[in-house]
This record gives sequence, C-alpha cells and structure tokens, in this order.
Amino acid sequence: CGDHRRSKTNMPQPYSSSAAATGSASAGNAPTSSTYITVYPGGSALPTSSNLNLMGGQVLANMVLARLGPDGTVMMYNSGGVIDLIADVVGYFTD
Repeated sequence: CGDHRRSKTNMPQPYSSSAAATGSASAGNAPTSSTYITVYPGGSALPTSSNLNLMGGQVLANMVLARLGPDGTVMMYNSGGVIDLIADVVGYFTD
C-alpha cells in the first residue's frame, strides 16, 4: 500500500458493492509500543475511531465488522510502532 502503517486485505469473490465482512483483527505479536488499529473500507478516508487498542507488549483480539471498499478490500491502519496483524475473515453479508 506504500505506507508501512496501512495494510490492504482482499476479500475473495463473490461480493457486492454493499457487502460487509466480519472477522477478527488481532495482534499476533506484541507491538513495540502502545498503538491502536483501525479497520475500514479500502479506498475510503481513515476514520477517527479505533477497533483495537493495545499497550506495548500486549496481545489482544477483537471482532470487527467492516464494510468492503468498491474494490472488495478492507484496510488495517496501525497508529505506531511495529506489530504483526492477523485478519481472519469469518464471513460476509449483503444489504
């Protein structure tokens, strides 16, 4: 994605432009510093709220519901430090 703080996740076909994905965004390895993770539709602006807040060294998981972007992607933004993120897509639904 050109930004080490952002990661793009592709949703496999089939999906529609109104689909939303549900899954978990969890820290696989402890972050090097306190951080927050925001999951949001690909191609849209970064929201002002977070989905997961971690202290340095903490391992934590959270269930997230995120609308897919027009290209079927979801973005994950890390506010600081280095962290390994794991995204498990549980499913999706349409309007």
